[in-house]
Amino acid sequence: MARILIVDDEKGFRESLRALLIDEHHEVFLADDAEKAIQVLAKGPLDVVITDIIMPRISGIALLNTIHKNYPEVSSIVITGEPCLETATQALRAGAMDYLAKPIQSADVIRLVSKALMEKQAWRQSVCQCQDLQYQLAERTRELHELTDKVRLITEVASGWLRHGSQTDIASRVLGLLAQLVGAEGGSAFLRNAESLHLVDALDPGHQRREIPLPPPPSSVLGTLYETKKAFMVDDVSRQEQTKPSGFSGYRNGAFLAIPIRGDDDQLLGAFTLHDKLTPPFTMSDLRVAEILADQGAQAMKRALELQSQTSSSTRKIVEENEANI
Repeated sequence: MARILIVDDEKGFRESLRALLIDEHHEVFLADDAEKAIQVLAKGPLDVVITDIIMPRISGIALLNTIHKNYPEVSSIVITGEPCLETATQALRAGAMDYLAKPIQSADVIRLVSKALMEKQAWRQSVCQCQDLQYQLAERTRELHELTDKVRLITEVASGWLRHGSQTDIASRVLGLLAQLVGAEGGSAFLRNAESLHLVDALDPGHQRREIPLPPPPSSVLGTLYETKKAFMVDDVSRQEQTKPSGFSGYRNGAFLAIPIRGDDDQLLGAFTLHDKLTPPFTMSDLRVAEILADQGAQAMKRALELQSQTSSSTRKIVEENEANI
């Protein structure tokens, strides 16, 4: 059912058209001139306006212009007793969907009303799609701004990591910054040694083993990370078929983020895991930030190891020179 307004100064024509449309189960309103039609439109909402072109005081073309400007969701059909190409062109330019010449056929009216309703539905869908796109664009813009700010912070902080000494110190600081940037309250940092992943820091200690033999169980979070060497996230780890939870019952939700610490040739140097997301689940933006931060941390750890090696080499050289002078 549609809400239809008929605008015509001939009473008999208005009433006959009204009866036809009521039989088609539409709700019908009447106006004998454009001024009254505008009043009806203001009370709205309407779906279709069927209007004559030639009317007293305000023409049908002027009414169409008003509808097109102020009520773009309303479809318009023009009926004229003086059909010509100029009249049709004027009506279409003013926003009419189509026009009919008097005397009209009932089937033509019904057909055009159905067409108008389909166009209105298409208009509504396009408006909704446009609004969705605008929302997505706004969200994407906001996420990009947030990501830019976080990357800037990572760059500023990373420059000072070498002053904090060992790989363990750097891993702890990366873990703390990671949790801050992605909004997680739980998490762990692991570094790899010859035979295991060694837990070097935890935001919620007590449930994670200090040593996890290599390779980790293939169905576990660390096992998946060890095998793929790629960061991943899950909305609820308890629902994943490939990745199983550790069995710890203290997680407030199943949202999980796992990030490898990659060395040269994608060699796995360690791993970060984050959970207890404050507003779950984790997002793609969280994942990207975590990867950038982990890569920065890996570079800092590598440089720290090189400096440590250089220092040890220099120390040995000094000792050897001293021994030679004795």
